[in-house]
Amino acid sequence: MDLYVNILRVLKVGGRYYCVTLAQKSVLQCLLDNFKEGWVVRLHTLAIEQDAQTEFGGDLPVFVMVMTKMMQVPGRDAIKIFEVVGSNNSYTRLGDLDKMFETVVSLQQFAMIKHHLKGLHPGESVSIDLWHADIAEQPRFTLHIVDISHQKSFRGQFALFLVPHGRESDWLFYDEFGLKKLAESAGYSRLVIVTLHPLQSYGTLEQIKEEISDSAIQFLQRDLGSTPKKWPVLSLGDDIGKRTIQYQGCSEFSGSFIVEDVKNDSTGDTIRRLVFLKNPVPQSEVRMLKTKASKKEKGKLVCDSQDLCFSFHVAVIGCLGLLLNPVKPTKMLVVGLGGGSLIRFID
Repeated sequence: MDLYVNILRVLKVGGRYYCVTLAQKSVLQCLLDNFKEGWVVRLHTLAIEQDAQTEFGGDLPVFVMVMTKMMQVPGRDAIKIFEVVGSNNSYTRLGDLDKMFETVVSLQQFAMIKHHLKGLHPGESVSIDLWHADIAEQPRFTLHIVDISHQKSFRGQFALFLVPHGRESDWLFYDEFGLKKLAESAGYSRLVIVTLHPLQSYGTLEQIKEEISDSAIQFLQRDLGSTPKKWPVLSLGDDIGKRTIQYQGCSEFSGSFIVEDVKNDSTGDTIRRLVFLKNPVPQSEVRMLKTKASKKEKGKLVCDSQDLCFSFHVAVIGCLGLLLNPVKPTKMLVVGLGGGSLIRFID
């Protein structure tokens, strides 16, 4: 407390107090309790060279907290401003002390994940969600980081792979063995596979590359030496595809869900899917057909009731063919309606 009183006495309005810290909970609590009113508090993350990290506490992030003294106006509430400075010197204003605590904890957890990546063995993968401050329901990006042996890395040491809209649930981009297969096919020692989410709004492929680059550089292997200015960004085509959300709702039992239209790259068909946000794997899928336009109305999309998108639906129908009696009507019970594609086909 005496230290704070002397800082307040010595500094004039606009003066700054700098504190370099690892921001342990007790230290952070003490700082914010004393500088929460009448100050602008800005949090910087100190960039440390790899060779000097051991001296500064290993892989723990080192913060610089800058407290700027503001003028106290009689009869008005004291100024309370909390900001975080990003790697590109952009400022993000936080609402209150709790948000500042959450930010520090998330940066420390992020550092621990990067520490864990140093022990990643070839064939193993780690998945990380990157969140946007304005959307709390879904991550901005999900990163799958996969390492392969140097003997199989015939193209280089590091690359990004952007998964197009609607393909995030494909086996190649979702399953652990699929991710490994993709990494080996790409031929880079470390492949960071970036998947997009339906509730987020994205720009062009180039804009996504620019947005994700600051985060991706955090996952470069330490044995690369100097940080490369550019690295390959791979994808399945020249764009990220298109996703159109037709409906969004919330189920009492299954949580939030969406009905979305995505384009099948191989066939060009429009696929309508029911997706529960807790699990990115589509619950139901159906191929959409466009009706012919007439003079009175335009063509519209309708469900193709004769098409089965899931292979297990095909297996179910095959088994029914063995069980049904062509002479005597057969009664059956279907548990779980889903999007109704299987029932529609049977009917």
